[in-house]
Amino acid sequence: MKRARLSGALVLAVVAAGLTLPASSAAAAGTDLYVDNQLAGCSNNGPGTAAQPYCSLQTAVDAAQPGDTVHVQGWGQYGDVDLTHSGTPGAPITIAGAGHLTRLSVTGAHDLRLQGLSATTMQLTSAHAVTLDGFGMLAGTAATGLEIGGDSSQITVSRSFLYDAGTAVQVDPGSSDVVLTTDWISAGTLGVHVSAAAGVDLVSSTLDGGAAAAPPITVDHASTGTVIENNVFAGPITVVADSTVGAKVDYNLGYTVNGSPLYEWAGRAINDVPAFRSASGQGAHDLGAGAWTGASNPRVTNTLQIDSADALAPGELPTDARGNARVDDPLVSNSGTGVGYYDRGALEAQDPFQAESPTLSADNVAYGSTVAFTAVDDNPWGDTVSRTYDFGDGTSEATTTAPVVHHTYAAVPGGGSKRYQVTVTETSPTDGTQHSFTLWETVNPPGPLQVFYPRLGAEPSAPLNVVFAGADFHSPFTISSCTADFGDGSKPVTGSCWNLPHTYARAGLYTVRVKVTDAGGQTASIRQNISVGPQFTRTTPVTTLDTYRGTGTSRSVVGPGRTLRLKVAGVAGVPGDAAAVRLNVTAVGAGMSGSVTAYAEGRTRPGLPTVLYPARQASSSLIDVPVGAGGYVDLTNLSGRAYLSAEVEGYSTLTPGTQGLVFVPEASIGYPTQWLAVLDTTQSQHPAKIGPGGSMRFSAVPGPSAPNTTWSYATGEGSPLVELSVTTSGSTAFSRLTFQGGRGAGPGADGVYAYPGQRHTTTLLVPVAPDGTVTVRNSAGWTNVRAEVEGFYLPAASAPSTQAMVTVASTPVFDTLTGLGVRRGPITGNGAVWVKVAGVAGIPAGATAVAVRLAALNAHYSGGIVDYRSYGGALTVTAGQNIASLVYLPVVNGWIKLNIGDLSPFDLTASVEGYSAG
Repeated sequence: MKRARLSGALVLAVVAAGLTLPASSAAAAGTDLYVDNQLAGCSNNGPGTAAQPYCSLQTAVDAAQPGDTVHVQGWGQYGDVDLTHSGTPGAPITIAGAGHLTRLSVTGAHDLRLQGLSATTMQLTSAHAVTLDGFGMLAGTAATGLEIGGDSSQITVSRSFLYDAGTAVQVDPGSSDVVLTTDWISAGTLGVHVSAAAGVDLVSSTLDGGAAAAPPITVDHASTGTVIENNVFAGPITVVADSTVGAKVDYNLGYTVNGSPLYEWAGRAINDVPAFRSASGQGAHDLGAGAWTGASNPRVTNTLQIDSADALAPGELPTDARGNARVDDPLVSNSGTGVGYYDRGALEAQDPFQAESPTLSADNVAYGSTVAFTAVDDNPWGDTVSRTYDFGDGTSEATTTAPVVHHTYAAVPGGGSKRYQVTVTETSPTDGTQHSFTLWETVNPPGPLQVFYPRLGAEPSAPLNVVFAGADFHSPFTISSCTADFGDGSKPVTGSCWNLPHTYARAGLYTVRVKVTDAGGQTASIRQNISVGPQFTRTTPVTTLDTYRGTGTSRSVVGPGRTLRLKVAGVAGVPGDAAAVRLNVTAVGAGMSGSVTAYAEGRTRPGLPTVLYPARQASSSLIDVPVGAGGYVDLTNLSGRAYLSAEVEGYSTLTPGTQGLVFVPEASIGYPTQWLAVLDTTQSQHPAKIGPGGSMRFSAVPGPSAPNTTWSYATGEGSPLVELSVTTSGSTAFSRLTFQGGRGAGPGADGVYAYPGQRHTTTLLVPVAPDGTVTVRNSAGWTNVRAEVEGFYLPAASAPSTQAMVTVASTPVFDTLTGLGVRRGPITGNGAVWVKVAGVAGIPAGATAVAVRLAALNAHYSGGIVDYRSYGGALTVTAGQNIASLVYLPVVNGWIKLNIGDLSPFDLTASVEGYSAG
């Protein structure tokens, strides 16, 4: 009986290898019948030829005689098919093709071969000498997919993919000599159930249990002689006590599923291979592979199954479930029997060779240069590969197995540059397939390497993360590499010239130096100063301190020397990790003029004021204050008596999480001179004063090179903000002027108070409408308004992110009252005043723009201080009135240059509150 099974397995192995079986006379006389219900000319009354096939598969199999072959063509659906006709031992009936059956039934028939078909369910009853090879079965809801019924014998199911929501394969009582070999079996309830059957071989199959982690095999009801070898299984192999007689379990690779045991043997759950060997005397070569990972696609997933199977197991085939030949993996030691390199499970690990396009050492070279072409195939088995190179320049082709080939390109006839098409053809060592790859090589006249305009950018949501993303390179050669020194003492980074990342530890100004190397060995260097710092987030303005109304403190006048602590972190939308907070501080003189300064708690109080206020009038100033100890900032009234208020308008942080805003000074934008004042009601091109309840709409982005706010909105990058220097004058009544973007602008407005007889200058932060406009509204009286652009807050992705304005504690750099940075005493004469800012008091020497608070004191004449470089107004001065304002000015060689006109004599102070590079 066992010999008959081996003989059947050998026959199957020969057929599976694609060889021809010795044919009997009956087989030689066999007829080819054809079925194709997809063909319009098919007929069940015709001859069943290729020209006029049958429409019905049932008709064809009913007509088949021993030795005949029924060819199923066209991928048609063929419903239920019942096989009752038989072949003979030397002349089986063969049914082969690609059709799908709803149900396949074989009843009482023998000597049949079915190849390549698929079915939803299959039942074999009293069938003998039947082979199902290369079958597919997808039984979604059936209780049993393939049922091998009682009294069936010499049944072989090979190289098939079988799935069923219930039991995939059921071998019923009375069946014998059944071989399940090289199959992929997946089930919802049970993979294979052998019940009261004799001589069942389950060999070289993969039983994955499906999504339900179904057990792979159960043998029960006094089954005998069951062989379970060379399988990959997930979940316990179960053999009940009455079915261990003659059973053999060996050379399997087992996985546990959801904590299941590997085996259940004679009623005992066993968790590992050594315990199984001890308890059963079986599994001498079984291996445990840990927990099943639930592979969704058939593939070799573990090297333990490679080259470790028993090649002499009953029913073992020379090909795997996909028809691939058994191959020796040179990277894995052979531990199997026979030839020693069969794999366990349904699939044989194949040579993973994958052809890939060779690479060039350089795709741009100078005349006379040698280019290396390097093979980069995925070739872990080290196959010998033949390649033919056509270098495109008219020279002879080169055929070689060498992994690297060199070729020298001569000067281009007639001079100039030329682009050559290089063709590489290689032959696959696995199947002889030819692959062709095209490369391009440009040959140029000799010349030096030159580098211009380095490109550095900060990550929009992580401003300390900077990337060198290339430059403009001029060279006859391909650029090979770049080495960047990011200027913070860290180790230089070498790599691609288009992606060299770096993360700074802190905000600041850094000099980045990049050395560029081309494929010809030429080098060139370039440097650029960058400033990296916090990104700004606008919040809805909230008044958190008002000593007149008792907000945030008791209602009182603030006297000289008094300090108010203001909690900002975690308040009014400001996060706890904010680096600085944007405050609009207003002081209303209570009978005495004076000054106020703002600074981080725990830091040294600045020596110069940030707000100068007159008696019985208001003065306000926009201030970026670093957040101090405990999340507080301090406001100190240096002199005079006043009511103080502070409005939180936003914050800066190094960890924005999402994209923030970056400040771009007006000087970096390059406005045309005639547009420095975007609104001035004292000039002829603008209307007269704004009346009570009146409003005026003006464009905040008038210049052709100004930021395109419409683009910023359209790309969803956020609402841009404009920082305006606003001066009110000639007011006829106490009034509040409010600045707000038009329809579609971001949240928040900003405003300034106007008093009769007061010329007041302050800085405001205003959302801009999509059309670039801002509207000012006047609450009472008539007043003149002048507005100048100091800069824009733009989304980080569209702004020069490595020119960030780095906020610092207010740092005095110029004071005629004390002689700081200048000879002590009022400024006299006309013309220019030079103020040294870069390299002073900790301000980096490479700063190219500063946020500076200018204050004019003790002035006898009215007029304006102008920035020499941009011709923009820096400060409006009024005789008899002390005034201070924050402005953004360009730095040239470390200095800012101011044109003071005919204002002298007067005193001038300057404090730097931020700096940038770029």
